Amino acid sequence: MSFSFNSEYKYIYKADFNPNISFVSKVYTPLITKDAYCLYSVMCEEHKNISRMRSFKNIIREIANSLDLSFENLEEAKNRLEAFGLLKTYKSEDDGQMYFELFEPLNFDDFSKNASLLKNLEDRVGKNTISKLFSEYGVMEIPDKLIDVTVNKEAFLNKLNFKETSNFNFEELYAKITKTSKFPVNFSDDVIKEMDNYFTNYNLSMAEIEKCVYSSIVKNNNEFEVCPILISKELNDLSSKDFESLDQMVTLNHNKKIFIEKSSAEDLANAFNNYKNFNSEQFYSSLTSDSITEHVANIFDVLRKKFSLNDAFINLMVDYSIRKTHGELNEKYLTKMAKSFRLENVESLQDAYNFLMNWDSKSNNSTNNKRSYVKKSETVKNNIQEPIKFDNVIESNTYISTVCEDDETIDLSFIKEMGN
Repeated sequence: MSFSFNSEYKYIYKADFNPNISFVSKVYTPLITKDAYCLYSVMCEEHKNISRMRSFKNIIREIANSLDLSFENLEEAKNRLEAFGLLKTYKSEDDGQMYFELFEPLNFDDFSKNASLLKNLEDRVGKNTISKLFSEYGVMEIPDKLIDVTVNKEAFLNKLNFKETSNFNFEELYAKITKTSKFPVNFSDDVIKEMDNYFTNYNLSMAEIEKCVYSSIVKNNNEFEVCPILISKELNDLSSKDFESLDQMVTLNHNKKIFIEKSSAEDLANAFNNYKNFNSEQFYSSLTSDSITEHVANIFDVLRKKFSLNDAFINLMVDYSIRKTHGELNEKYLTKMAKSFRLENVESLQDAYNFLMNWDSKSNNSTNNKRSYVKKSETVKNNIQEPIKFDNVIESNTYISTVCEDDETIDLSFIKEMGN
């Protein structure tokens, strides 16, 4: 057993993964069973939407429930997908994290050349169905007396100085990144080693790594850099987001006074676009010009996982709170805000913005409603009597009073008389 019912799993993302689900249904399902086909279909859909669902956890139990499969049947379906080359399962040695790698089915030409696959499929569906499949997917009849005039592959590639080995080329990647902006981007040695590792050992393409870089660029003071913490995460969960230019990606263009004064619809639209188009690490670094520390990254992870908040909500919270906490990211303040959103059932960015605009006034009203009590004291200086704050009474020369929550003053002078 490679995983448990409560195991969390992630996908090894492939930007060019494009399986023919209809082909799998007709050709593979008789061999792998309906349960395995349904599991493969769901996994392909999750892989397709990986960038939009990155803030949510994937749990084995949930995928089993959605397919109405017992744990034993789910594992059997997974094993069949692996046996027929449609899936590989990995487990991290560090934290036990499960990773699924999906593969496209063989094309029909390669499938039909595999005698074992073709024979077992024929036993299950019959010769008539096999003939139909050849008509639908097979190669058209090739005319006789054809001469192969294809160019000599090796000679032509040698003429192009085509490289036989594929190594990670940082200089080539850096040249592509710098074309997007006039600003240089700094790469630390650790970042370069991390990219090289994923290119060499995890078969990520240069295009995929380039996307990871775009999602990991932050602004540190007046320079751009690739954040080591972000690039490590992005290499496991590749982003499909494309950026037109680097300076557009890292520049906030909304009114900084949207939480101070009433803003126009255009100002709010610009702000909301920024909230939606940046991941929280990029938004924070652009807003503060600070680098992303492990502490900051952990705060965002808690908001995503514990409170199920997406990056747009977190960005709005950061934009509001950073101006209230003297430029520092205050974890307790953000947690209080997240709890308030949950308590008030805040579901949209507009609702969240409206809530925060009224949050200060609610807090002030709550503070003003608390009881306050004072008592008389004498000061030696200038021989002036003035009241000072004490437990729960105000004492004067004539009577003692207590201030109630409804601002009604009750005469308690009889207490003083009793004391005498």
